[in-house]
Amino acid sequence: MKNKNVSLPEALKEHYGSKELSESQIDKLNRLQQEQTDLILEKKKKPNISELSSLFKTKRSAAIAASVLIALMLLPLQRLFVNYQHSNTVDLIVAEVAYNHNKRMKMEIYSTGLPEINTYLEKLDFNLINSGVVSSKLYSIVGARYCSIQGQLAAQLKIKDKETGEMFTFYQSKRPDGFTLEKLYEKRSTGALVKVWLEGDLLLSLAGQ
Repeated sequence: MKNKNVSLPEALKEHYGSKELSESQIDKLNRLQQEQTDLILEKKKKPNISELSSLFKTKRSAAIAASVLIALMLLPLQRLFVNYQHSNTVDLIVAEVAYNHNKRMKMEIYSTGLPEINTYLEKLDFNLINSGVVSSKLYSIVGARYCSIQGQLAAQLKIKDKETGEMFTFYQSKRPDGFTLEKLYEKRSTGALVKVWLEGDLLLSLAGQ
C-alpha cells in the first residue's frame, strides 16, 4: 500500500528512483515543479484589471449611495435650521420694534402728509408707502423720525387711531436679504403688541399696547 503522507519531492525520488534516475535529474524535476508552483502563485497575486475596475465602480457606487443617504438624513435638520433661523430673525425684529416703541422718542418732523415726510427723510433709499394693513381710513399720521431695523436705516412713523385716539408706532424699512414672511406675524414683546409683515420689498411693522 502506498504511503499517503509522503511529500511530493520524496514521491518523485521514489518514483523516478525506480526508473534509475540520477539525483541531479530528480533535483531538476523538483526545481521545475517548484518554478511551476511559483508561477501559479505569482499569477494569483497579480491584480486583474477588470476585477479592479469592477471593484472601483462598486466602491464609487457605494460612496455615492452613502452621500445621498447622508444628504437625505441631513435634509430635515437643514429645514429645522432654516426654520429656526427664520423664526429667530422675525423674533429679533419684534423685540427691536417693541424696544423702539417703548422708548417713545420725539419725532423729527411733525406732519400729517406722507409726501412731506418722504421728502424730509431723504436719506432713506426707498419711498414710504400707504400700507393696506395700516389704512388711512383708520389711522392718521402725526409725525416721523429716522430709526433702524436689523441694522438698516428705517422710518418710524407715529400714527393715531382715529376712533380711540390710541398712539402706535409704524415702521418701514427695506426687507433684509433672504428674509421671507408668508403672512402677517403677530407677537407680544415687553408689553407691546407687534405686527410684522411684508409688502413688496419693504418690511413693515406696527407696535401698540
